[in-house]
Amino acid sequence: MTTLDLRTELKGLIDRISDRNILEALRTIVLRQAEQDDQVEVMRRMALQSEEAIERGEVYTRAEVEQYLKDQRPKP
Repeated sequence: MTTLDLRTELKGLIDRISDRNILEALRTIVLRQAEQDDQVEVMRRMALQSEEAIERGEVYTRAEVEQYLKDQRPKP
């Protein structure tokens, strides 16, 4: 069964459902998947940006970050 066939079958089945609770449950499942897909895309974009920054040498060692943070603390 192709994706198109599956979608067509699901749409037909959903059209026959009259129970509001079942429809709301299906809606919740679909919305959660859409949100996860959006999150995956954001994470991919962030990973790509990180890889590009690394290639450009825009990285710091842990020691450099720790020293920066130490230097930024207010002096007592």
